[in-house]
Amino acid sequence: MRGPAGALAALALFLVPVAAKATDKLLLEVWINGDTQHRTIAVTQQGNALLADAEDLRGAGLVLPPGTRGAVDLHALPGLAAKIDVPDQVLALTVQARDLDRNVYDLRPSLDRAAPASMRGAVLRYDLTGEAGDLGRLGRTLSGGAGLSLDVFSGDMLFSSSGFANFASHANSARLDTTLEIDDPAAMTHLVFGDAIGGALSWSRAVRFAGVQYASDFSLRPDLVTQPLPAFFGEAAVPTTVEVFSDAAKVFEQDVPPGPFELHDLPIVTGGGTASIVTSDALGRQTTQTLSLYTTTDLLAAGLTSFAFDAGFLRRDYGVKSFGYSQPVASATVRHGFADTWTLEAHGEAAPGLGLLGGGVARSLGGLGAFSLDGALSTGGHGTGWLGGATVEGGSGPLHVFGNLQATGGDFRDLASLDGSAPPLSRWQAGASMDFHHYGALALSWIGETPRRGTPSQFLTASYSLSLAGSASAGVTGLRDLADGKWSVQLFLSIPLGGGYLSGALSAAPDGRTALVAYDHPADPDGGLGWRATAQAGDFARAEADVDWLGDRAHLGAAAAVDGAMPALRADADGALVLLDGALFAARDPGGAMALVHTGVPGVHVARENRPVAVSDSDGDVLLTGLDSNTPNHISVDARDYPMTAALPPSDQSVVTPRRGAVVADFRPQGEIALPNLLTAGAAQAPKRCATGDACLRLADAH
Repeated sequence: MRGPAGALAALALFLVPVAAKATDKLLLEVWINGDTQHRTIAVTQQGNALLADAEDLRGAGLVLPPGTRGAVDLHALPGLAAKIDVPDQVLALTVQARDLDRNVYDLRPSLDRAAPASMRGAVLRYDLTGEAGDLGRLGRTLSGGAGLSLDVFSGDMLFSSSGFANFASHANSARLDTTLEIDDPAAMTHLVFGDAIGGALSWSRAVRFAGVQYASDFSLRPDLVTQPLPAFFGEAAVPTTVEVFSDAAKVFEQDVPPGPFELHDLPIVTGGGTASIVTSDALGRQTTQTLSLYTTTDLLAAGLTSFAFDAGFLRRDYGVKSFGYSQPVASATVRHGFADTWTLEAHGEAAPGLGLLGGGVARSLGGLGAFSLDGALSTGGHGTGWLGGATVEGGSGPLHVFGNLQATGGDFRDLASLDGSAPPLSRWQAGASMDFHHYGALALSWIGETPRRGTPSQFLTASYSLSLAGSASAGVTGLRDLADGKWSVQLFLSIPLGGGYLSGALSAAPDGRTALVAYDHPADPDGGLGWRATAQAGDFARAEADVDWLGDRAHLGAAAAVDGAMPALRADADGALVLLDGALFAARDPGGAMALVHTGVPGVHVARENRPVAVSDSDGDVLLTGLDSNTPNHISVDARDYPMTAALPPSDQSVVTPRRGAVVADFRPQGEIALPNLLTAGAAQAPKRCATGDACLRLADAH
């Protein structure tokens, strides 16, 4: 073919392969199985091939064959379908769920770990008691006592000392504990100088000593769950909503993209429980899976280690002598969690003429329960001996069972034996409980001990309790002493009435019967009056009336009782004097954590967790006690209690208080914000600081 037609034909033959090899570079949003994570990747369209970088695809959630690198043809991947929507700039992928990355969600609660900024201060606690055992012989039966403790704190450092004194026929007093404690919340450890209680395991016995202790302290992280929590593995083919219910209470909800997913640390308390996992996809299909869960404090979460190292002098006659110390002692305890199923532990003790080394292992049985095995060897002046123990516990649904056995042989001794008796030859406990939901709960137990000297003991107990309408409850408890054949039975009933509880109990045993009736109207924890009246009849007759008053500055109590023909009286008071920021406050026992709230204005209502708890004094201050340590506490003030001219900081603050310490929450006005006189300058003039003669107006957004 010649001429123009031939030239056009030749050009067409040349352009066809060029068009087939045309290349387009696109920037597209990736959608996988109808869901998008709003991720954009570069895609090259080369003929029939769609090329994308392997790392971009992995970032979008695809699982590629090992070793895949560089440009990947989407059409060449098995089990994957790709389609481009050029006008909407979308790359739509359809892929099997198993070829997608696993999404992991942690249900463990997390708290704001802002370091508490503690102030310096001191707390002097007191507990005073006076009693007349028989008003007819007042001079001979009059007694009293006082307990005192002093805390001086600064930051994470605390010095404390406590003691008591009492008098009856003669006076007696003793110092109890004196310690200097330094906390390290970041490392979850504390260092103690002075009186302390040594570390111990479930099979060992702790002792009091004076010296140095360095130990892990998980209470410095209230948000940390130290025991292993179970996990759930699932798979979603399309966008799905996952809900988790723990014993009918919803604890988690999350929208998950297509692909496998994991739920870590399903929330359950110690013991057994159930969790229901409900998945609802975009098409309205819903599935529910119920899991039996079980955990125990004998287990540590994977990677978590707890320890205690103690060295000092053994404490004797605690509460009798102020300085009853004897031979030097040392002990060490270490526990570590492995793979959420195993926990290994080791414990050692040493003193002149005594050495002990032992260890143990605890293992989870999944949703069925857990078991542990322990063993120890001791040697010293008494000879050698051994200890062995085993514990198993578990449950499913409403049933829970447990059992523990510990035995010793030879001349086994530990540090507690230096100031007391040696461990018994054997000790055991076994039991079961069953929750019948609306039909009550039943518990059975068998407890026994064989001492090295004396008579063995064995007890059988059984109890049944039932919740009735209107928060009332009833039950029965029985005890059988297998050693001497004695038994006792008690029936009880509790009914809410008039803001309190009316309760009654009937007890029967071979040696007599007793009936007890009581009415308890407790005081409001925020302050107020409470009382209790009891009457007992049978082989032993007694009547008593108690009154309690919880005030802002103290707790006062009084009681009158009649045993037979002998009337008796008792009066007590407890509270604290708190020194903070140069101001002295009288308060009820502040517990651990406190906050000094500066409002700058008298009569301002202060709330904790949105619950009104106090009103500022004449100096504009409030001392809040009983706060949660190392945990955010939300404190707020009522802005309506301030003058309209006050420029306020935010009226809601979150403070973190160290254990047995205090922080400041400052709500004092930051000055005044004003407009010039509205009558002369007009309402639109810009605000400025108040000056003499100006009309001040608080801005609405100053809070």
